Amino acid sequence: MKTIWTATLLLLLALPAHAASPPRVLIIYDMEGVSGIDHESMTDFGSEDYPRGREFLTSDVNAAIRGLFAGLIKTIFPDIAT
Repeated sequence: MKTIWTATLLLLLALPAHAASPPRVLIIYDMEGVSGIDHESMTDFGSEDYPRGREFLTSDVNAAIRGLFAGLIKTIFPDIAT
């Protein structure tokens, strides 16, 4: 059975340790439900439509990051899992 990505873009905000600290943000994302995804094939790795799905996902995540910078975050520390 194919793995279907859950339709989510979650922003989990952790409370700051004290008032002077900015909030810490964890962004968790996947493809199903992303703006522009209208066929399951856009979420299936290896399909002809997958690269276009990745473009939509990247666009949505970048929009979330821009919003965070505009509102409350000054620095982003990427944590890239391998």
